[in-house]
Amino acid sequence: MTLHRVLISKDEFKRAIEFIEAAQRHVENEIEYEALLHSAIIFYARPFTNNEGPRSGAPKEAQQLTGIDMPSTLGENFAFHERIVKLRMKVVAHSEAAFNPAQHIPLTIGNPDTRGVAFSRKAWHVVSENLDLDVFLRIADKMNRACTMHVFNTAAAAGRLQTPVTPT
Repeated sequence: MTLHRVLISKDEFKRAIEFIEAAQRHVENEIEYEALLHSAIIFYARPFTNNEGPRSGAPKEAQQLTGIDMPSTLGENFAFHERIVKLRMKVVAHSEAAFNPAQHIPLTIGNPDTRGVAFSRKAWHVVSENLDLDVFLRIADKMNRACTMHVFNTAAAAGRLQTPVTPT
């Protein structure tokens, strides 16, 4: 993992925290809540996506956050982390059909020889996910702290600090 990518990731987690905290000040049926939650999902998940692209020539550890033991760092909330990253990939940044089902409904109007057409579609909405914002805030904070620890421990290993920092 490169220090530069860790610093970028730390900033992303900090922004996610700000968006989650702002969303908590709104009610679910407000457009601001939806926009803030979309932003929180995007910022939280960015460190786990290939930011530079395969043609950049940058090594993997420079393209996305690696080297943090996610299950250990997030503990019982690791599945929630995976869910947030999946939501970012499948519906927030993209619109996969599986999350936006549609169906054709054949119609017969009066005379069986007279036909019509109708479609039914259920659009995905972030509120339908029932995301626990307290858990979301907790994992974003844990990842922010993990990045901070990495920065300090890297500095300590390079002789810039007297002793490594241990998590609290």
